[in-house]
Amino acid sequence: MAKRCVAYCRVSTNQEKQKTSIESQRAYYEEKFKGDGYLPSPYGMLYKKNGKTEPLPSLYIDEGISGTCITFRKAFERMLEDAKQGKFDIIYVKSVSRFARNTVDGLKTCEELRKIGVGVFFEDCGLNSIDPENDMTLTVLFSVAQKESQTKSHNVKWGIRQRQKAGKWFCNAHFGYDKIENGLVINEQEANTVRYIFYLYTEKNYSIHGIVQLLNKSIEKYPTKKGKLWNREQISGLLRNSIYVGMYRSHVVEKQGYKATDLQIAVPEKEQYIHELPELRIIDDDTWDKAVQILRAREARYSTVDLRGKNTNGHLLSTILFCSDCGTAYTRQKRHGGLKKDGTRSDLGYFWGCRNYAQYGTLRCNNKYGINEDEAEEQVIEEIRRLQSDIKERGGGALLTNFKAYLRIMYELDHEAENVEAVRAELKKIERKKDILLEDRMEGLMSKELYQKEVKVLNEQAEELELRIKSDRLYEENIKSEWSRFDKYVKRVSELDPDNLTNGDIKQVFNKIYVGVAEVEGKARPKKYLIFSYSLMGYTTEEIVAMYYEKGYADENTVITVKLN
Repeated sequence: MAKRCVAYCRVSTNQEKQKTSIESQRAYYEEKFKGDGYLPSPYGMLYKKNGKTEPLPSLYIDEGISGTCITFRKAFERMLEDAKQGKFDIIYVKSVSRFARNTVDGLKTCEELRKIGVGVFFEDCGLNSIDPENDMTLTVLFSVAQKESQTKSHNVKWGIRQRQKAGKWFCNAHFGYDKIENGLVINEQEANTVRYIFYLYTEKNYSIHGIVQLLNKSIEKYPTKKGKLWNREQISGLLRNSIYVGMYRSHVVEKQGYKATDLQIAVPEKEQYIHELPELRIIDDDTWDKAVQILRAREARYSTVDLRGKNTNGHLLSTILFCSDCGTAYTRQKRHGGLKKDGTRSDLGYFWGCRNYAQYGTLRCNNKYGINEDEAEEQVIEEIRRLQSDIKERGGGALLTNFKAYLRIMYELDHEAENVEAVRAELKKIERKKDILLEDRMEGLMSKELYQKEVKVLNEQAEELELRIKSDRLYEENIKSEWSRFDKYVKRVSELDPDNLTNGDIKQVFNKIYVGVAEVEGKARPKKYLIFSYSLMGYTTEEIVAMYYEKGYADENTVITVKLN
């Protein structure tokens, strides 16, 4: 049985170049696999930088992603998962540096693949990782690739730092300025908007949110640099940017290491590069100092930093509620009553509302209704209690139904398992036939050419039988592993305390929670309700159902529950 092959590649983000590259690589590997006597696997994926994916038979391609780490290479990660499921036997890659530019990552991945019988063939050096004797050579090659990446990173950093030290401007122009060769000049129209923003913030006591709303209502008068709507991040960044008082500060953060996942840390102030550029001043010092004081006071008031000094999701529903109209996250907002005689307003607690509607109104979202925090929390707690009851009374309930659908999608459970003993008996027969052939050859009853031809046929038959045994064993191990993951997930859900939930607890169960709105006859205000999207085995239940139907498994005798209720 011919081995099934795939290839791993990386391509440019340029669309025209990418199209040409994918077509040429597909043609190249089709010819390559055929010439080597292998079959192209039907599995593969193109992962784009915007997060979208496309099926791509026999090729796993990451678009414009660094090879210094595995984390962001989603096609690479999918390839490793598919390898564990026995979807191919060998991976072709043009060079060691294309596979990994980190010695530890490269060797560890090759070793994990070898354990499940999958080899990586490096075309540049002609080595296959399935052979342990190649490990030493591969260690050297991975080390060279890592060193080259480190050297390149160091040179780029050095070049950037020298330009920063000289005060040269090599980024896009900030709002309020136009870019010229190695510098900036004030754009008077935008500068007037900058002054207006600082005026609203320091003299009129506007919040950042209030400034966003005001500017977007007159977007033609106060356009952004790219002609889009204003948002909170833009205004917040503008109020913090010292360029508006003629101070250009660079080398503020620096990446530690050379990998894409390496963190950027703050550079001590004494090591930063500060250039006084009075010709770029738009805001006077008094206004700037006042803005800084207001920012610090408001940050201290609304901070969600815990005792360890780390940012937290300080509220039960943080980053889990989403708008059913536009899909944007809900944010927590204070609710106040009408103005009283003493000038104060009554405290009505908190509600959660669509961030898009709050910033842009009906320009981007039609859902103007928020949901009271107490009401939302009560619905979440009730849903978890209902799920726990379903697990207890029905041994997993709808979660189990969806999990079984997941197994059938991923592992095609309707296939017939191998009779391992029968296959081993066939292998013994082949060995006996080879012994008889050897005796005939030794006694001169068979020519060398005929003997080699017959033995080759028997070896191919034996290889196919051994592959069937290995695939069946791997299949069973994968199923057991998936059941173990599911059992642990159900156990975690069952052990949650609904009366003492945390934000992390909720995210273990739900992928997202959407806030829906329904009109109620005879009432002016609609009813708000929550739509729960469960997270199961790395997929949402909606995704599992969609894949189940796409595979053609659903019929009148099959019921898959999407909403788990």
